[in-house]
Amino acid sequence: MESKYNQLKLIDLSILLKRGKSAKYGKSKIQIIKSGQARGWFDFDFSERHYVDDSFVLDERKLVKGDLLINSTGVGTAGRVTYFGEDGDFVADSHITIFRPNQNLILSQYALCVLGRIGFVNIENMALGQSGQIELSLDVIGNIKIPVPPIDIQKQIVEEIGKVDKSVSVAKSSIDNKISDIKTIISRLVSTVSIKEYFDINTQTLNPVSCWKNEHFTYVDIDSVGKGDGSISFDKTLLGKDAPSRARRVAQDRTVIVSTVRPYLKGFAYIENVLNKTIFSTGFALLKSKNEENYISKLLYYLFMFSDDLMKQMEAAMPKAAYPSINKEDIDNFKIPLLTIDEQKRIVVQIEAIELEITKARTLIENATSEKQAILDKYL
Repeated sequence: MESKYNQLKLIDLSILLKRGKSAKYGKSKIQIIKSGQARGWFDFDFSERHYVDDSFVLDERKLVKGDLLINSTGVGTAGRVTYFGEDGDFVADSHITIFRPNQNLILSQYALCVLGRIGFVNIENMALGQSGQIELSLDVIGNIKIPVPPIDIQKQIVEEIGKVDKSVSVAKSSIDNKISDIKTIISRLVSTVSIKEYFDINTQTLNPVSCWKNEHFTYVDIDSVGKGDGSISFDKTLLGKDAPSRARRVAQDRTVIVSTVRPYLKGFAYIENVLNKTIFSTGFALLKSKNEENYISKLLYYLFMFSDDLMKQMEAAMPKAAYPSINKEDIDNFKIPLLTIDEQKRIVVQIEAIELEITKARTLIENATSEKQAILDKYL
C-alpha cells in the first residue's frame, strides 16, 4: 500500500516471527488455538476448546497479549490475521504464524489495522501451492511491508479505528437483541393448521431454453439467497440457451422463498415484487398465499425465519443423510398458527419496524470497512 512513511518488513518489526508448535492433545491447562478458530481481527471461535498434553513444553511461542496470529495454510483460511488478547496459557498450532511486534516500533493494533487494509484475501493470494494445499511461508510473511509512522500517529489511528470497532460491536449486539425480540413475538403463536390449507407451492414453471433462447434472464440459485438474513442477489444473468436444468421455477409477487436443501441454514426470503424475466432454482420451494385476506404471505416468511417450532418440524422431516432436505409434501403438512387477519397485520407491522432497525445496524457494519480505510488513508 502507498504511504508517505517508510515501509518496513514484518521481520524487521518483530521480536518473534515463528510458526506455532505441533502438539499432542490432552488435558493440561494450556489451550491450543487451531487455525480455524482464529477468525480474523479480534474474533476467536472457542465453541470447542482444545488443550495440549501434560508433556507439552512451553517455549517463547507461548502467546502474549498483543501477538498477531496469521493463519498460514489452507484456501479460505490462510491470510487471516487475529489479535490475541486472552488471559491464561495459550499456544498456537503449527498452521499459524505468530507475529510479535516490537512495540517500540509498531503497535500491535496498528499493525492489525494495516494488514486488514492490505486485505486478508490479498495476503492469502501470496501463498504458494494448489488444490487447497496452500501455504504462507515465513519468508513470504516476513517480507510483507507496511508503513511505519511515528508511534503517536499510530495511537491516533488505533483510537479512531477503535471507535468504529466499538460502533460495530454495539450494532452487532443490537441485531442480536432485535432478532431475540422477533423470536419472542413468534414464540407466542401456537401452530394449528397445515400450510397447504392457506398456501400454494410451486404453481408456475418455465423453461428458459425454449422461451428465451437468445435472451438474457435473471437466475436466482441457492447461493443467491443469504443464510439467515433474508437477502437475495439478482446479479446472476444467463442466456436462455445456457440455463441449467434446475432453472425452472417462476415466482409471483408476494412469494416466500424457501431453500429445501439444508433448511437449517435459513436460506429463506420474501419477494414483494418480482423482477421481470427472473427464474428460480428448483432447489427452492415458492409459497404464495391462496388469499392474502386470509393469510399474509409475509407472516409465513417470518415464521420460517424465526419460529423454533417450524424449524423443529423441518429438522424432523429431513432424512438423516449427507444431503438433508425437505420436499413439497413435507412443507404442505407443516403446521403454522392461524390468526385473524387483523392479528396478522399487527404482527407483520411490528416485525417490519424491528427489521428496519436491524437493517440500519447491518448498514453500519457494512460501512465500517470503508470508514477504517478512510482513516488509514487520512494519516498514511
